[in-house]
Amino acid sequence: PSRQDMCPKSLSSIWDQSREGTKKISIFSYPGAPIKQWLTQLNQLDIPVDIFMAFGNAELLNLQKQAWSNLKLISLPFIPQDDFDYLLAQCDFNIVRGEDSFVRAQLAGRPFIWNIYPQDDGAHLVKLSAFLDLYLKEAPPDLSNSVTEAMAWSDIDLWWTALSQWNQHARAWRTQLLEGQADGGLAARLLRFVS
Repeated sequence: PSRQDMCPKSLSSIWDQSREGTKKISIFSYPGAPIKQWLTQLNQLDIPVDIFMAFGNAELLNLQKQAWSNLKLISLPFIPQDDFDYLLAQCDFNIVRGEDSFVRAQLAGRPFIWNIYPQDDGAHLVKLSAFLDLYLKEAPPDLSNSVTEAMAWSDIDLWWTALSQWNQHARAWRTQLLEGQADGGLAARLLRFVS
């Protein structure tokens, strides 16, 4: 079956708005994330990109025509979680927020930026650093640098060219996560340990 045949009903009219052969990005971010600047940099790469914008960034939809000629912003309403998982897996790149979407982005096996919730004491930076240490443990130095730059919202041109390599890494990471759960996961291992 084609991708359109498998598309969940809640996404079919939204997915129909995307253009054939373009990169696809989903954005589900906290207020305050530098999305406007990020989109401006993305537009300057001079490649066509369709962007599925979750609620909360509606004001950016109004800027689309005058500011970003290479980008098509598509408004994304609330959708069921399984449909959101489908979207994450179909997009070439995702920006996610919070822990639940962060885990789901990893399981989608696609490159992503984790828009981690900022904490006054900087604890979010410690969490992000700890994740990157695990996520990039097996990555070559150039990819590790690119992913770290992306997670820091650095200029897109510093890391966009590594997207293909990052995609391979993300798929390998997904496989590693799923294989790590083959024995029943952490809860099953703890039960066996205390038995």
